[in-house]
Amino acid sequence: RKIGGFEFDGQAVLKVSYNFFESSQWVLLDYTAKNRNWSNYSFLNIWLKGDGQGGALDFIIKFDEQAILYYFIEDAFAPEEWKLHKINFDKFSASGFPAGSVISNRNMLDNALGYKLLFKRHESAVNKEKTVYIGNIFLTK
Repeated sequence: RKIGGFEFDGQAVLKVSYNFFESSQWVLLDYTAKNRNWSNYSFLNIWLKGDGQGGALDFIIKFDEQAILYYFIEDAFAPEEWKLHKINFDKFSASGFPAGSVISNRNMLDNALGYKLLFKRHESAVNKEKTVYIGNIFLTK
């Protein structure tokens, strides 16, 4: 199946079921890598499929315990069909870098130490299970 010029067979790479207690705000999935060089790429691409009820996702690229780049996808899980999100690295925000650092998203990507998927609290998942799907995550120029 071709969507947005990219092939995807509809088979989920990751099925995520989660729920929030009354006081919870986030669910975090943390993927560690060792010194990944993403600096030759311009875009992060991620396939998402929701349950039609919404829900947001924060994609975080980590460099150490404090320094991160992040991009917030509002209503990431609203569509019940697969949707490709193509995100330019220049659209990511930076946080946790030392004062005076020259922050250039493309230059910083030569030492990525992994990424995190942060699921924001959504009423459709409070005290009940919510299931969403994350397909291929890949980089393009």
